[in-house]
Amino acid sequence: MIDFTQDDDGLLVVRIEGVVDQSQYQAMMPRIEAVIANAPGKLSAILDIAQDADIEPSVLWDDMKFGEANAQHVSRLAVVGPPKWSDYVELLRDARMESALFPVGDLQAAREWAKAAG
Repeated sequence: MIDFTQDDDGLLVVRIEGVVDQSQYQAMMPRIEAVIANAPGKLSAILDIAQDADIEPSVLWDDMKFGEANAQHVSRLAVVGPPKWSDYVELLRDARMESALFPVGDLQAAREWAKAAG
């Protein structure tokens, strides 16, 4: 399952649980693209990955391409998830996206970090 919300202050929070496949990802992307297109400036975001979440490799690949193409629209991306996602965060940094990994359940620290974008 993949879903997102956007706070009143514009913080985008994407939540991933269970297995995320290509059809779920493709169904979500038009909504994410609309948020980016309508943002008055750069977005700050949180990717909240559940402990047991799994993402198909093709989805990760497509998401990396999307992130690289849209890095200029994101000021910070906080990834909340298990340590196995540290490589993903490094790839985001390679795509010139300011990102950081926070432990599962540490949404408050991730929220504060993401909102502190300059």
